[in-house]
Formats: sequence, C-alpha cells, structure tokens
Amino acid sequence: MLKAHYHAPERKLTSAQLAKIVNFPHWSAANTQYGTLGSKIAHYLNFTPPGKYDDGKPLWITTITEENHYNSDDDTGHFQHILREEVAQALKVLGVI
Repeated sequence: MLKAHYHAPERKLTSAQLAKIVNFPHWSAANTQYGTLGSKIAHYLNFTPPGKYDDGKPLWITTITEENHYNSDDDTGHFQHILREEVAQALKVLGVI
C-alpha cells in the first residue's frame, strides 16, 4: 500500500483505492492497516499524530497521511489520503522506493 501510495498522482489515494490495491474486501481494512502501522510508528518515535477523533483520541492514520479534512475525490466523493512527505522520504531512505 505504501509503495502504491507513494507512486499515486500527488500521492493521493482513497481508502477504497488502497484496499483494492492489496485485494482487501473493504476500505475499512485499509484504514485498519494504516492505523495500526501509524500507531506503531508513532509509539516508536514518541510522536503524537496531528489528527484526533471527536473524542480526542489519536487518529493514528495521520502518522502516515496528512491531516486534511477537505480533500475528497471528485468522482466518488471519498476522502483522499495524502501521503506525508516525511513518510515518502523515509521510504526512499529505507530503499523501499
């Protein structure tokens, strides 16, 4: 998912697009994967992600993606996740890209 996200136009993909790339049956599975990875990265780096749920709990996906509530796909209306520049650079440094 990270490689596809990196190579996507403007590094933007919806959860449904991310799920489709890895053959997940539903967009929520992609969110779960990014949220789990984001939580692990944030804990390792002692980083507080910028995004928060309405109840104040961390929105772990924003460790990987930009916090942007106003970016939706014109065709589907689905929210587009923008890969954070720091994550893109880390993928390069690690040789993933």
